[in-house]
Amino acid sequence: MVSGETRGQASDAGDATIVARCCDVRKHVGGGAALVRCANNSAPLHSTVAAKVAKPLVLVMQLATPNLWGSFCQYSSVVNAEWARRLGHRYMLTPGEFLNPEDLWRGGNVRAVLEVMKSLPAEVDWVFHLDCDAALVDFSGRDALDEVLRTFGDARTEAFLSRDEGGFAGSSRLANMGTGLWRRSSWSKRLLSTWWQELASDSRSNEQEVLERLLRRNEHGCTDRITLLRAGLLNSESGNPIAAPPSRQPVVHLAGLPGDIRTKVFAAAWAELCAVPGHQKTGIRGDKEHSWALRDIFLRALRAHVAAMPEGVPKGTSWAEVSEPTRLARRLAQALHNGGRDRAEAEAYFRLAFQRSGDLERKVRSRSDGMGPGLDGALAQLTDNLAGHLIEFGHTVEAMHLLQRPRPLSAGARHGVDELMLFEHMATMMTNEGRLPEAENFARKAFEGMEAAFPPGAQDIRPAAARARLAHVLHLRGYFEEAEHHLRQAFSEYESSLGQEHPHTLGCARNLAVLLKQVAVHSSRSHKLLQEAQGLLQRASDGYASTLGSDHPDAQRAARNVENFRLWRTKVTDGGGGPASRGGEL
Repeated sequence: MVSGETRGQASDAGDATIVARCCDVRKHVGGGAALVRCANNSAPLHSTVAAKVAKPLVLVMQLATPNLWGSFCQYSSVVNAEWARRLGHRYMLTPGEFLNPEDLWRGGNVRAVLEVMKSLPAEVDWVFHLDCDAALVDFSGRDALDEVLRTFGDARTEAFLSRDEGGFAGSSRLANMGTGLWRRSSWSKRLLSTWWQELASDSRSNEQEVLERLLRRNEHGCTDRITLLRAGLLNSESGNPIAAPPSRQPVVHLAGLPGDIRTKVFAAAWAELCAVPGHQKTGIRGDKEHSWALRDIFLRALRAHVAAMPEGVPKGTSWAEVSEPTRLARRLAQALHNGGRDRAEAEAYFRLAFQRSGDLERKVRSRSDGMGPGLDGALAQLTDNLAGHLIEFGHTVEAMHLLQRPRPLSAGARHGVDELMLFEHMATMMTNEGRLPEAENFARKAFEGMEAAFPPGAQDIRPAAARARLAHVLHLRGYFEEAEHHLRQAFSEYESSLGQEHPHTLGCARNLAVLLKQVAVHSSRSHKLLQEAQGLLQRASDGYASTLGSDHPDAQRAARNVENFRLWRTKVTDGGGGPASRGGEL
């Protein structure tokens, strides 16, 4: 642990304390290293100050080698230390002197938590580790860690990790190890020790890949002791790292993004905490008027970086180097599209990514500048991802062209989950072309494969999404009973996996309402089904307004759905007839 100094009073009263206690780079000669030392002394591991409330005591811990201290880490460490201090927890940054450089990227978090566990003070109950590109950003007074422990844990829970439905690490498609909450226990140390030993004996694997193996063989009974949380609770979505205001997404993890973008986001949070003159509002202190400001800062920084990148494929031989312009344009398009407000801008950046991917493919295929066949697998995966985005934007002909191209032998076989995603894409394209029997075949293959792909209890949303897609095809084919069964089950899975107000859950609620409206036309349960459908639409409308704001396009569309449905029911009732013969559109 690095030691140092902090400034100010022990009082927690008012904004004056923020200025008094915040580690301020302007007061520390020595730059990043001084800020990190200050952070490590803000809520020190070995503290004589007793916790003010009766709740589990958590050590918030980051791993960062000294070469990172002058970069974005100096800001994320201060933000995390200040969060820990205000909520009555502890903080430390470890420089990872126990790790070999080659082990940092593939197993650093596992080893760091294991080493820290060996010397914890008796009063520490849990360890929350974050990558240096992650920060706790909700300073409204709510304790996100305590809420997770109370809401999702029980006496048997030993660890909380985060699912990552949109990302991957090597061959892993399950979890994002950028954060994790671990109980201080002999069981945790046993599992971490086994995990690290397997990593040490297999230099080709990373910690996510080994985690999947441990879960498959239920090592030390881990399937019942590890809870996999949805993204947004203690980690970010890979494709949309700031998807909600800090009060609803308390941790921001900027994995895989350039240092200048990370620095701008975390420096903005630090500047508001330290009341730096002229600082931007970020919404981290619960300011509703500026609740989306941190996301706006992130998007501006990413736009600027994408715009500043030179034309053409960068020099280099690694995938990370040569693909960066394409990947970042795609990530910007993803973030804008997932945000739901900027579809036209999202499509423009996606087209930029698509153009850059063509340049990249020609360069890789030419084998120039030392590029070998080792890049072909990553290029093929990028092509599949771009085809998925083409489908999202309605360009199914272009997507079909991409997906039907022969896959180079040098690219190897698709990962099992990626193959199932291909089936889903094919189901969507067949549906759009009216080839419903073929669409059903692909949708069933995708659903059955997704059901078997993830360990019990993972609560990954991909099986639910595949089930909902199958229900849609069955609905179009007129198989209402089976469609209703699958969509109700998908809706239940979305609720348990993502929560009742997640946009995906609300979207499924709307789709179920559409189906129930049409089922009512052919059912003796007509009145009951229509009542349920109207309730689902109202729930979606209220949920979108609550989570995204009443001015968001999805919230406005949902409100129109409710009004149109109400008017339709009134017309049917006034006309003295039963349900209308058509029930598809709202």
